Order: sequence, then C-alpha cells, then structure tokens
Amino acid sequence: MIDRRNRHSSGTAARRRRPAPSAGLGGLQKKVSQTLVRTGIARWAPRVIGGVACCGLLWVVIVLAPRPTRLHGVEGSVRINDKPLRNGVLEFQRKGPPSQDKRFWTAMQTDANGTFRRDAAVGLPEGRYAVAVRVRRLPAAGTAPPQPVTIPAPYTTLVSTPLSIEIDGSNTALDLVIQ
Repeated sequence: MIDRRNRHSSGTAARRRRPAPSAGLGGLQKKVSQTLVRTGIARWAPRVIGGVACCGLLWVVIVLAPRPTRLHGVEGSVRINDKPLRNGVLEFQRKGPPSQDKRFWTAMQTDANGTFRRDAAVGLPEGRYAVAVRVRRLPAAGTAPPQPVTIPAPYTTLVSTPLSIEIDGSNTALDLVIQ
C-alpha cells in the first residue's frame, strides 16, 4: 500500500512539471533567446524604447503647454474738463465674453499731474478694456489733500463707462478725456 501512494503522488507531480506542448515550439524559444543575447538587443532595446517615449512626452508637453501672456506697458494721462485728474484711480477690465475665461482686471493711480504709468513687467495683456475712473479719497503721503472733483456717474463703474481702450502693443500714450 505504501508503494502505491508513493507511485501515485510521484506520478501526479511528474505530470504537473511537464511544460505545455505549445511552449517549446520545436526549440524556437531557445533559438530566439540565443539570438537576442548574441545581438545585444536585450540591452539596448529598453533604452531606445524609453528614449522614444521620453521624446514623445516632451513633444506633448511643449505643444500643449499654455503660452505665457505677453504684457504691454501702459502710460498716459487723465483729464476732466481740461484739468488733470490728481490722485485718481483707474480701473481696467478686459472686455469679452466670460466663456473665454480671459477676464483681466487691474487698477492704476494717477499722480499729481494726472499721469499714470505701468511698465511691461506688470502691464496689461492685449485686448479691449473698459476704463472706470474714481477719485482717491485719501491723499498720498507727502501730497496736498485732493481738490474736490466731480466725475460723472457713468464713468465711475466698469459696467456703464463710455471709456474704452485697445491694447495691442503699439500704444505709446493714452489720453483719457472726461467731459
């Protein structure tokens, strides 16, 4: 009885260890693996495939990366009834449909001469802008208190202002006149 058990278990184990008939393919697998080792493909193929994948990824990043917004310097003056607006605040908001998600808003202050200036490093991107004008309530340090100036109501909000400018890079000076 013991012999049968040993034979039976050894027979089952021997059957399990046999390779599947399709794995050998008549020695083809051995020939292919010898060829790969002899030519060195096994060493350089992963490097080539990795390099091609990296180049493809780099190309996708370069093509699909968002372009930086080019800013333009802005300078000019604001006059109300032929007098400079001293210590005023100008609000610029880009016009356009909100679906474009390209809204831009900034504010600038006028000096005692009614002029304003913003360098290209912190300027405005190209586009059409609505400009609202307000009087600054507190005087700047070291300046005289502002004279009372009345700005017509439509000019004080971005929704109703008739002032509009176009920034396209060729602007050198903007003269905003409020009547």
